[in-house]
Amino acid sequence: QTIHWIHDVIPNQLVLQKFERSKTWSYLTSVHFSKDVVLKAYKLGKALQRKNNDELRKIHEEKWLKLWKKGRIEMKGVSDNATRLTKAITSSLYNLLSSLPDFSNENNLFESQWKQKDLMESYLFTGLSPSGLSWGDRKDHKNMQAYRGHLFWDQETWMYPPLLMLHQSSAQLMLQARLRTMYTAGENAKIEGFVGMKYPWESALTGIEVSPDRECGIREIHINGDISLAVLQYLRVTDHNLTCQGNVPKLIIGIADYWLSRSVWNNSCLRFEISCVMPPDEYSRCVNNSAYTNVVARISLKLAFEVAECLKLPNSTVYENTFKRMYVPFDGELNYHPEYDGYVLGKIVKQADVVLLGFPLMYNMLPDVRRRDLEIYENVTSVKGPAMSDAMFTVGWLEVHEPDRARRSFEKMFDHVTGDFQVWTEVKGGHGAPNFITGMGGYLQSIIFGYFGIRIYRDKLLINPELPTDISSMALYGLDYKNCSLDIFVGDRNEMVIKWSGDVGCSRLLIVSPTERLRLSGSRKMTISKSSLYIRVIHERGTNDACFP
Repeated sequence: QTIHWIHDVIPNQLVLQKFERSKTWSYLTSVHFSKDVVLKAYKLGKALQRKNNDELRKIHEEKWLKLWKKGRIEMKGVSDNATRLTKAITSSLYNLLSSLPDFSNENNLFESQWKQKDLMESYLFTGLSPSGLSWGDRKDHKNMQAYRGHLFWDQETWMYPPLLMLHQSSAQLMLQARLRTMYTAGENAKIEGFVGMKYPWESALTGIEVSPDRECGIREIHINGDISLAVLQYLRVTDHNLTCQGNVPKLIIGIADYWLSRSVWNNSCLRFEISCVMPPDEYSRCVNNSAYTNVVARISLKLAFEVAECLKLPNSTVYENTFKRMYVPFDGELNYHPEYDGYVLGKIVKQADVVLLGFPLMYNMLPDVRRRDLEIYENVTSVKGPAMSDAMFTVGWLEVHEPDRARRSFEKMFDHVTGDFQVWTEVKGGHGAPNFITGMGGYLQSIIFGYFGIRIYRDKLLINPELPTDISSMALYGLDYKNCSLDIFVGDRNEMVIKWSGDVGCSRLLIVSPTERLRLSGSRKMTISKSSLYIRVIHERGTNDACFP
């Protein structure tokens, strides 16, 4: 794929005259796959610049203002902590959004059937890498801190969920980056002797495996379940369902078929197992029955079962039998989930792994088991690991009603933030990948799914807010749910205000709290006591539940 790039020449020095206190210099760059588009955009920019440089800036600011109005988070308080939180939230969301293309210029891969060649050529966005658009230091090929711009699980697991809740068109772009390489995923599986679709641990333009670490490419297969989970979350939050005849059902079935061929039946224990994988804890290079991997495999298989039931495909029971019999390690005596078969209690892990079972995987477990997993793995998670671990411990501790422990985890994330522009690094102290938007995504999740307490279920959305320390109020503007836009305000006087807009989407929703039960309609708002509440979907009579996973 040819990339066309034209830019102004930037001088080596910028000089202020003695009589000048300040001055602004503006330089333009235009990048696109089309030479004509590049030249047209560049000429338009230069024309605006010659006419009035302020006009160019005004257009830029108006575009961003439109995005902020569509979805944002605000924190208020009198302490420095409120200012710090607001800066980190704004910069994190800004860096995620600025790494994505304008969705209006891309084809929609969800709506219809596409052939392999058309998928590749009609859709040019290849996904978000851990450092956004960065490639890394070309002089240091052994330590590619920006990961060569490759696409990992970082996109689906860390960056995607906040955008799914606040900017769904951007979240759809990210999933479409996976749809465009689904045929290559099929070839990847064949090469390794399996069936279905195997997405690479590291992907780029074509969708083949490009990881420089061969073991990661072969064994870090949880990426496939991560993609299935992202699709499931999308289906539950948007108006899409499994009756669509596009590429989504194909992707779901393809990933599930890979899990069918990758899992092995243990006749002695009467269960399915998955051997020699690398879990999110990359310190463990080849383990059997990773709890995380097996749970995301279950999610993939269950979703495929519902696709097969909805579309009346043959062999749906194969997916059902496999996900119901997929083994997940559990120690009944110590009441926790070992990370994998043979895990030794106290062994250091690289990053959040088992704690992800509770969220985002939402694996069914008793509250005391969830607490035990948090207690055990918080003590053994490496301090040299990436930023997202603290985000997930924040979410977990809030879930089990431990606000002080959540606050301590939350505070640790700021060790990854550097400079006035709030740029994140992968490892504390300015080390690891620069401009680490993966960590920014994790931080936003600690707000949305932690302090706002949002959970996505089959036919409902849970909101269970808790104000952070020193915060007097917080607001989430433009929460996207089932084609209804919601604003949620939480104050320190035990009050909660919900506003909504979107006649068609909102009219199918019902707010259920301990004291209220209200069907949404028009553009209105309601004020209630701060509490846990659900926003439920009202399905029409005769709806096939399998089509709404």
